[in-house]
Amino acid sequence: MTQRTIRTFFPGLLLWGVAVANFLAASGSLGVEGASSGTSDEEIRLAILVGIGEYREPALRLPYIAADVAELKKVLEASEYSVLALVDHQATKEAIEALLQERLKRCDGRTILLLYCNGHAVVDSSGQVFFLPVDADPQRLQQTGIPVHWIKQLIERTAAKAKFLFLDTCHAAGGDPESSQLAEVGKSLPVSVHPLFENTPGVYVLASCQKHQKSYIWPLKGHSLFTYWLLQGLKGQADGIGGSVDGCITADELFFYTQKRVMEVAETEFKREQVPDRIVGPGAANNLPVVRVRPRGLDQTLSEISEELATVLQLHHRRVVAVLDFAPPSHFRGSLPTGGIELSRYCAAKIEEWLTQRTGGRFEVVLREVVQDLLRREGITTAEILRCPLSDLQIDGYPVEALVLGFFEEWTPPHVQLRVCLRITRAPSVSSEICRTAVLERSNLSLLDLSADLCSLGNPISPLPWEIIAERAAGPHPMSDPNFPFRVYVLVDGRRRPGKFVGNDLFVPLGPKEVYQLELEVLDQAKELLTEWGSIRSDADSESSQEGILMVRVLVDGLSTMLEPPRLVREGPLAKAINPEEKNRELCPAQPTSLEEASPWVFPVRGYTRRYIPGFVSRIERTGQASAGVTPITLHYRQFEVVEAKHLHSERWDYSEQLGIITAGFYTAAPAKSPTRSVQADVATKPGAEQKLEGRARVDLRPDHLLALIKVRYLSREAWEALKAPVVEFDSKKGTSGRRPR
Repeated sequence: MTQRTIRTFFPGLLLWGVAVANFLAASGSLGVEGASSGTSDEEIRLAILVGIGEYREPALRLPYIAADVAELKKVLEASEYSVLALVDHQATKEAIEALLQERLKRCDGRTILLLYCNGHAVVDSSGQVFFLPVDADPQRLQQTGIPVHWIKQLIERTAAKAKFLFLDTCHAAGGDPESSQLAEVGKSLPVSVHPLFENTPGVYVLASCQKHQKSYIWPLKGHSLFTYWLLQGLKGQADGIGGSVDGCITADELFFYTQKRVMEVAETEFKREQVPDRIVGPGAANNLPVVRVRPRGLDQTLSEISEELATVLQLHHRRVVAVLDFAPPSHFRGSLPTGGIELSRYCAAKIEEWLTQRTGGRFEVVLREVVQDLLRREGITTAEILRCPLSDLQIDGYPVEALVLGFFEEWTPPHVQLRVCLRITRAPSVSSEICRTAVLERSNLSLLDLSADLCSLGNPISPLPWEIIAERAAGPHPMSDPNFPFRVYVLVDGRRRPGKFVGNDLFVPLGPKEVYQLELEVLDQAKELLTEWGSIRSDADSESSQEGILMVRVLVDGLSTMLEPPRLVREGPLAKAINPEEKNRELCPAQPTSLEEASPWVFPVRGYTRRYIPGFVSRIERTGQASAGVTPITLHYRQFEVVEAKHLHSERWDYSEQLGIITAGFYTAAPAKSPTRSVQADVATKPGAEQKLEGRARVDLRPDHLLALIKVRYLSREAWEALKAPVVEFDSKKGTSGRRPR
């Protein structure tokens, strides 16, 4: 087999451990943290949602109304509302009136009431406004419609301390602004709802449009235009509109956010006017939170940010966009671990990936590493991009018209506050800004720059004990403990390289042109640990039934050592989305990925175990028939070779902050719910042998609980010698992991 290599390099000396410890031990709290704990004991949140699209009269039918109500219900329940919903055939005149009368009279001074009505509202010949239930007859409004004045009286009489009424009515078809869904009744509401509610004490009304306007349906999003942006605002996008980001969405914040977005889309997409309106009655709670946003997981938060960015790009007709890595701003609050290197790349990569899936054929995404390489060569900084417009920013003939810049605003474990700006390159200022708070979960631990024994963190489904993680980050590297059962060594010419422990870091020396392998060692006590944590066992035969199963994900310089499906398809400088449903996606070697997304190695553990990873897996050949989810294979690999940074391909510079780091996560194993990609190395070649190894592909297992996270950093011999720490020789004698300091 022809020898092929993938090259890595050593960066200058950086001391990461102290920064991580400071981050995790940070005191204080985000404003959102108190909000995320839920409502007070004295507060009752009640939402009544009424949505009708499937009218009995065919001429009145509207699409997407059920989707509007379903999504709003989910959002409000996440903010601890008790939600009652009547949708389509449930929303008869009798049912709506009975529900409103019964529930509103039970409200008291502790209640925050939110009433949402989505459907048709029309006016009869006398000027009276009616909301149409599903069984309404447009020719008999007095008998079959629900007078809005009656709804107003119910709300006025209720004792709730805050009363919010959201009206998404007067609908027109999104595909044809001139068409009407109301047949003989009329095209739009010819009167304003202001006179009905402007003097109603305590009521805050948010209406989808003003007099003589229509509320449009937005097929692109599968929602009504008004409710789509109402949902985005309630999810957190409206937080900080005109003020600080505090995790609370007030009625005024929601109104100003929704009004701006609805007006923008109506003008650009439908070439018509739709201006949401508000009526603030005397004593209305315009500054009381409609919702308190509970921080979501990092991936969900980044997905929602990507959704809004894609929408804004489509509305502004920007054809080419690029995403830059996240960075801390000058006013950053908190201790950012190592500059947030791994987390920074992860956030940017996710937004880039999700933007490619949301282009709708209306814009292109330039590969992140390509545009960052250009900006680096041109000497353009993030501060300059924010401060002044850029012109003539072109990559291979593609004019980059918009840049996405992300910032970490504040860290308070486990919360991270994100600010994402969309910068139109020729515009005088930032075109859009999104501020959100995400919560880091167990699956994000590998993004933090620390090495730690995680076995004692307690129940894997319980909240993370961040104070313990802070102690681990501030403490010594786990491999400095001779009883720690999981170990990662760097081998050159079959010998373990010595190391130096500096705080939470382990450094080893490597020089240019050196070829190395990785040795993973599992001590005897790991077997009991796997049993305690419920890792499954092999039962293929009586001997192997005594084995526990350990799964290990390994990255070198941020690149997976296993074959991975590419996140994106590259077409010149552009990134194209990959259909995740494609079963026969090409697997590629040395793909940049996060630890949690990397394909694992599988190690049966029978007491003491030692396995080797000789390089990046480049190709897998099947050598036998599959049986019970296991297939005999031969793995071909590319050696790990060290070079100086100047010899790297320019695109690898994007990962330069991660170069010089080996990351391994040790996991228990659990049955896979669907086929997975993992490799069991039954017979590994010793260092220096041929560049292939025999093994078995497993599709029946998945990594479960993270037991240990180990990071080993490599430096040039000169930088390593300069470290003021004792040299530790790692004993390679089987069954021991002794260290001989000198």
